[in-house]
Amino acid sequence: MKKILLLIFILLIVLVAKSQSLFCLPGAEWKYSYVTVSGEYTGSVKHVGDTLLNGEIVQMIKYRSFYKTLSPIGCSNTIFIKQHGDTVFMKNCYTKGTWQILYNFAAAAGQYWLTTVKDSVTTGSYAAVTHTIVVNAVTTITLNGLSLRKMFVSYCYGSGVAQCYNAEIIERVGCITYLFNYANSHPYIPDADAVYKFLCYSDSTFSPTAFSPGGCNYIVGIDEQKSNKGISIYPNPASEELFICLPSASSDEFQIILTDLSGREIKSMSLFYAETHLNIQNLENGLYLLQIQDGLGKPVYQQKLLKQN
Repeated sequence: MKKILLLIFILLIVLVAKSQSLFCLPGAEWKYSYVTVSGEYTGSVKHVGDTLLNGEIVQMIKYRSFYKTLSPIGCSNTIFIKQHGDTVFMKNCYTKGTWQILYNFAAAAGQYWLTTVKDSVTTGSYAAVTHTIVVNAVTTITLNGLSLRKMFVSYCYGSGVAQCYNAEIIERVGCITYLFNYANSHPYIPDADAVYKFLCYSDSTFSPTAFSPGGCNYIVGIDEQKSNKGISIYPNPASEELFICLPSASSDEFQIILTDLSGREIKSMSLFYAETHLNIQNLENGLYLLQIQDGLGKPVYQQKLLKQN
């Protein structure tokens, strides 16, 4: 009798495991194209391994360099992921160190979940804003020979009259607008607003699947280059002057362009390899993008700058 009960228990475990939505498997990678002041580029978010966190094994995913550049100052580009049943949780500096729901793949039409992330910029800190993700309808889609649930949802946030925008979430793949699809009044926090389109998803057992004509074959953008040609910019945050250090012993000419996050040019100057400085004393507090172009106008470096008195 005990053996029969044990077999039934094992069978139940197997059935539950089979019915659970899978997410963030080894090798999982989400590729996007995004837009900066200098054009359209391609970046990715990728599963990089598992780790032990507070006695629990969780997954780690990392933004490629572009997403790290646009993250808040001092914010790591690592996000921890864990899954309980069909609910996926995330944790990083956006969630103020708490576990928040990323997806509930089992949610039915009419149901919703809440997710709280950092949002509006104050004086170097970020306020918490709660998003309500409402499931409007559920259907199925076949990808790589698998029948997966597809949810049509609305992300709503803000006090008073809520601001809502629609998106689609696919089991295993996640939100096909952006993995962390939390918009806000500031176009750089988080990165969702900069994403132009979702290109493709793949993992160790799921062949690359294109969600856009751009497909999975892409050209690496400037923000994913391993070399920045020896350029360094400091301090950051800065209040009065920004020092720009370029490699010495060269006659190449560079152009420095400082813009706000909408792409409006604030300052520009030409320089040769050397150490120079940029006076930012009269700029309003806030975030800016500083780009360095070579003599042909090709971007070679880009960094987010926080002006703070």
